[in-house]
Amino acid sequence: MWGYLSRMCGVSLRMPRNAPPRTRRSRQSTPPESSGDGTGPRLTVCVEGNIGSGKSTLLKYFNRLREVECVPEPVDKWCDLRGHNMMGLMYRDPRRWSYAFQSYVQLTMVQSHTRSTSAPVKLMERSIHSARYIFTENLHVSGNMSPAEYVAYHAWYMRLCQLFDCHADLIVYLRTDPQVVYDRTVGRARDEETGLTLELFEHLHQRYEDWLNEEKFALPCPVLVVDANSDLRTMYRNAPQKRRCDMNPEELSALEKEQFATGPLCILNESVQNNTQVLINCRNNKKLLGRVKAFDRHFNMVLEGVTEIWVEQPKTAKGQKKAKPVNRERYIQKMFLRGDSVIIVVKNPLGNQPSA
Repeated sequence: MWGYLSRMCGVSLRMPRNAPPRTRRSRQSTPPESSGDGTGPRLTVCVEGNIGSGKSTLLKYFNRLREVECVPEPVDKWCDLRGHNMMGLMYRDPRRWSYAFQSYVQLTMVQSHTRSTSAPVKLMERSIHSARYIFTENLHVSGNMSPAEYVAYHAWYMRLCQLFDCHADLIVYLRTDPQVVYDRTVGRARDEETGLTLELFEHLHQRYEDWLNEEKFALPCPVLVVDANSDLRTMYRNAPQKRRCDMNPEELSALEKEQFATGPLCILNESVQNNTQVLINCRNNKKLLGRVKAFDRHFNMVLEGVTEIWVEQPKTAKGQKKAKPVNRERYIQKMFLRGDSVIIVVKNPLGNQPSA
């Protein structure tokens, strides 16, 4: 994730000024954290930002990675609590319904925090902390939540954070101008967002600035600030890209890992004697087979020109991987089922054919 975000303009990382020491302990009511193979802890990343800042778009991008499991905001639950649209009620009459709605939001966010995941990275859309310090705080400041309700809500927040593991290892703050996100929200025309005013976006922006920039409230973890006034594709296209030869080993490894996880085919290099090495990602094969159909003509052309196949082997004692040649006819039919990463050597170069 950092390999992608660090190549975008307008990205900065800031550490909490007054970070209290935090110890993590296991709780019987909380699923054990795991990277999926039992070798390390899970990393929890919370994506924060104003309405329309691009949180869902960012989650969709990283959801393609095998190492990331995304947990979207449970809006469906908020709009249908046994037939009651709690979000709609709150927007129509915030003074009457703000406490009830935010209390239910807090409950669903605890469920998201304690949700069991198998991937090493858990990417959440917002968190229980933004429900407290952004939306509940804004309702209180605007007079739509009484002081008694505000104090009661905060008491529940503190107690829930003690009972359940609601920690975050990193907050990604998609920082935007209120006018920009207001225009985006009007353009997408969601039913539950009908009637939202520019004033609300300005107030929410100020709450985010108070919390994540000014630290009016304590930060639970470091904050990665991303200028999200442009859409995700524009940000990536305008980012200064390093050439592979200029990358250090860590950057090169991150780039190759990203390319491997998001594409079924990857041209490694065009070697001598008109041969081309092509990496085929056969891991997570159910998703891959669907994507290969979209590149059927190109994929068949590659397989017809195969002269050698190399399969990645386990690491040796010195930590280096060895490649082993495999019989072509026997292996092509089985490579997807085994989920290996395969390097094939194509006799004829791909030329001007677009790679997948």
